[in-house]
Amino acid sequence: MTDREQRSIALLVAVIVHSVIFITVIPVPVITIVPEKTTVQVPVKFVVREPAPEPESPPPPPIPDKVTEKPVPAVPTPKPVAAAPEAPKSLPGDRQTAVVTKHTVPIYPKSALNQGLTGKVIADFAINDAGQPTHYRIITSSGHAILDNAFTQTVMSYYTFEPKRVMGKNMPGSIRLSYSFELEDTL
Repeated sequence: MTDREQRSIALLVAVIVHSVIFITVIPVPVITIVPEKTTVQVPVKFVVREPAPEPESPPPPPIPDKVTEKPVPAVPTPKPVAAAPEAPKSLPGDRQTAVVTKHTVPIYPKSALNQGLTGKVIADFAINDAGQPTHYRIITSSGHAILDNAFTQTVMSYYTFEPKRVMGKNMPGSIRLSYSFELEDTL
């Protein structure tokens, strides 16, 4: 018999033994504690109360001999007008502006690296109701058109957004983004 067959038989025997142990119910002795029967007599005192007298009804108003005045018709009182409940001004999940959901770092243009150009770009991006950027406006330039273009093209091509949402409906909106192009000193 091979070593593998011996292991298989040993495993099978172990499984059977464990199954028998698992299935076997071990009787648990049941101990019942019976409380002693005791009776306690509690004295009870009955109190009889007389019923309270009924209140006297007031005498009826006197009946006039003659009616000299005409009855005045009742003026209906106006019903108070219930104020309409205020409509909610926002719903859960509403957003005042678009929100960036995916972004990537702009690639530093090689010519800007070679020239040592740096700067910070700030731009406003219009986001449509589907969350896509449609156009942009540069608020503060880095001072270098190549850096400005690298940032704005990265946002227009690779960023994704959740659009502005008002009362549960996606709306066109805008978002202001910025990026700083900086070179590290390697010395």
